[in-house]
Amino acid sequence: MSGRILIVDSVSTNRIVLRVKMLAAKYDVDAVATCAEAAERIAICPPDLLLINLTDHAQDGHGFCRKLRDNYATMNIAIISVGELDTSAARFNALDAGADDILPRPISDTLLLARVRSLMRRRNMSRKFQMRDGTNRNFGFEEQPAGRISPPRITLLSDCTISAATLSDDLQVGLGHRIRVIASDCALIDTTVVGSTDLFIIDCSTGQMPSSQLFRLVADLIPTCTDQNSCAHWRRPMDTMRSGWPISLFQASQQ
Repeated sequence: MSGRILIVDSVSTNRIVLRVKMLAAKYDVDAVATCAEAAERIAICPPDLLLINLTDHAQDGHGFCRKLRDNYATMNIAIISVGELDTSAARFNALDAGADDILPRPISDTLLLARVRSLMRRRNMSRKFQMRDGTNRNFGFEEQPAGRISPPRITLLSDCTISAATLSDDLQVGLGHRIRVIASDCALIDTTVVGSTDLFIIDCSTGQMPSSQLFRLVADLIPTCTDQNSCAHWRRPMDTMRSGWPISLFQASQQ
């Protein structure tokens, strides 16, 4: 899978290691030491994905990511924060700055490549939708925007009744939307679940779901969403700042 990757890290050893790994995976790779250098490279040739170390306090990496997200020309660049501290506050700050994923050190090569491929695939899919919309607009086939936006349809997948009740209550209070709760295995048995869901939240707070089962569930959900013309992406398990619940998010935004 081809794609352009830009590495931003003030530590030369980190840049070299990441560059070698990405080159071995057949990506076009560039590496810089500062956010200022990164901005210059992006202005010349925007990358598909950014690997950035946000732990360097000598430069404002979080602010740099926010500027990318606020700029229409760079807002779709995928961002992975590498080397981040494995704490709720660090993950929250990185996600709030616009990072798509956070990988604390030591970084698993398998996980890193899986996340890069996933984000590259999502970016390629977004480009296809943009090209399709542009074609429709040029030929006068663009539909008028809907006058009413429906509330998001959120489904919580949980195998623990007590955990599901507490988590769904917290989410309903924080999001202001109704949360549908079903068992994780029912999401694949009932074919109407995926088609009527915009956001899946997988409850991993009890520790009852093995990692193999979790990734198998996500792997089974992704092609199902794709078959139903959905744009999907996976985010790694993280601690929510509001309630402290470890959850895994799988988002399927209907197109």
